[in-house]
Amino acid sequence: MTLLLLTLLAPAQADTPYPYQVTLLGGVAGLTGPPSMGAGVDGRAWLAGERGAVEVGIREFYTSEDERMVGAIFAGARVAIGELPLYWRAGFAHNHETPMDLVLANPVASTMGTLEGIRHRSGAEVGLAWSSLISPGLLDGSELGDRLGVNADLGLAGFPDAKGPHLYVYGGAQLTVGLGQSR
Repeated sequence: MTLLLLTLLAPAQADTPYPYQVTLLGGVAGLTGPPSMGAGVDGRAWLAGERGAVEVGIREFYTSEDERMVGAIFAGARVAIGELPLYWRAGFAHNHETPMDLVLANPVASTMGTLEGIRHRSGAEVGLAWSSLISPGLLDGSELGDRLGVNADLGLAGFPDAKGPHLYVYGGAQLTVGLGQSR
């Protein structure tokens, strides 16, 4: 995995400077993992190189079927699909699934993932994302002209244990902002 990430971030030529850019993402998301359905928030960041990016993310959902909070953590790689603004991503997934009565009684410990009674689940996630800058013409005179964007994401996470649904489907819509070197 480390070799894959280093290859994705390596410049195309040895004399090319590292053209890193950090992109922050935030928005709304939903999940389904039958019989559970939920809604929540999504926050991610990726460090982009010439051919791909390292991506980390955290989502937090309220599920109505059995009234619990699902904290979904993702760490992996994002790779562009040709010249399109489409990306596939793959990596490690880890969920903290906590009954609402425990969250309400111990909000700090449940958020930190240290509370007794949290179902810790690990697996893998794959996804497809569309990400594009907002037209700089819409933001004339703004510092954000070539940095503000939108992202739509669809992900599938699999968990081999029997502590809950084996598959979750995630969907989200987010705003993005690029930091560092402009691309």
